[in-house]
Amino acid sequence: HQLENIFNGALMPYLSLYRVNPGECICSQGDCVNYLYVLVKGKVKVSTTSVEGKNLILSFKTPLEVIGDIEYIQGIDIINT
Repeated sequence: HQLENIFNGALMPYLSLYRVNPGECICSQGDCVNYLYVLVKGKVKVSTTSVEGKNLILSFKTPLEVIGDIEYIQGIDIINT
């Protein structure tokens, strides 16, 4: 995806590449946000928990997608899992 052309060179020392196993949770609703994620390969399921406690799928994200941007910029807890 040529991310080196997207991100300023000064940011490169702060970037890390992570591999997440299928079914592994990246971030959970209500958690404190620590990172801004960029999906570069695979698919991510975004869900929320209803008032009744049911898990509701909101969307599926595919590359190139930013995850956690709203929470990271606003400094709020994770909205969705």
